[in-house]
Amino acid sequence: MSSTTQKATALASALALTATGALAPGNAASAATTRTKAEAPAARKGCGANLPATPARWTYARGTCALLGRPGAWHSFRWTATDSYAALQVRTYNTRGQAYWVKCGSGGGHCQVPIGNNAFTPLFRAWNALRVSHIYITY
Repeated sequence: MSSTTQKATALASALALTATGALAPGNAASAATTRTKAEAPAARKGCGANLPATPARWTYARGTCALLGRPGAWHSFRWTATDSYAALQVRTYNTRGQAYWVKCGSGGGHCQVPIGNNAFTPLFRAWNALRVSHIYITY
């Protein structure tokens, strides 16, 4: 038997043993399942965006997670800025599905935005009157 055939046979055997759980230490298969279930909510908490705020023009960024609303729903966004003059706006939709911008203020903080019965990925825009800065958003 050639060395290539021996390596292929050994690899196939190792893959078969791993698939059946024979090579898994202890309860690795159930631990992996538990870890995946535990990480799912953490992935949702990691939603956000970051974007520069420039005095030349509005800069735009799309969020990392979509939002699913219901009639009368509002969503909260937390944001921080590296400069107190940085302003943020969030695009949302009215009951007829028309997009409009909600002003979140300047310098950072907490912003409540009506999302209604819409499903969308939020779009943010930033601007700074004096200098270039950066905005970090979580939701």
